[in-house]
Amino acid sequence: FPQALRHCRRIKMKPIICVIGWSDTGKTLLVSRIIRFFYSKGFRVGAVKSTHQQVDLDPQGKDSRIFRENGAGEVLLASRNIHYLFSEPKPLNRDYLTSLFPDSDLIVTEGASIDGAVHIETAGRAESVKELKTAIEKIDILITGSSQLRKTAEKKGITVFGPEEDNFFGYLEEILWKER
Repeated sequence: FPQALRHCRRIKMKPIICVIGWSDTGKTLLVSRIIRFFYSKGFRVGAVKSTHQQVDLDPQGKDSRIFRENGAGEVLLASRNIHYLFSEPKPLNRDYLTSLFPDSDLIVTEGASIDGAVHIETAGRAESVKELKTAIEKIDILITGSSQLRKTAEKKGITVFGPEEDNFFGYLEEILWKER
């Protein structure tokens, strides 16, 4: 049972789930399934996609960029079907994410590691601990199809599920909401 989660329960903090792993290991699929599972149970879910790539949804010469260049700290681009909030980057941490999603019951991130969150690594084709993106000590749940990696992780006290094990969602619900 993740130590950070015990602390969060004690002080009634909003749970955060971080899904981490290398590219093409199933992170997006897993995040989508987690969101769908909790949404179907009536929970309000906030989601964060973190990337190390350069992204520009606010190109030079557009009104929203001009507003920011002239001093607006945050700009909301509002249309009938979607809202985009532009702001200067801030460190992704629990306080910042909680402020962005005040109405959510939980927050799920893809590609970001947040202190005090449940960390789930999707191992993809990795066969050993050395091939994982994250140090094994920082992983709470490992998703792997490798029997060798499963054995190693379980020996280190890590909870392990296969990529198609649906009981993963029940386990996740139990550790997040039991005794709340």
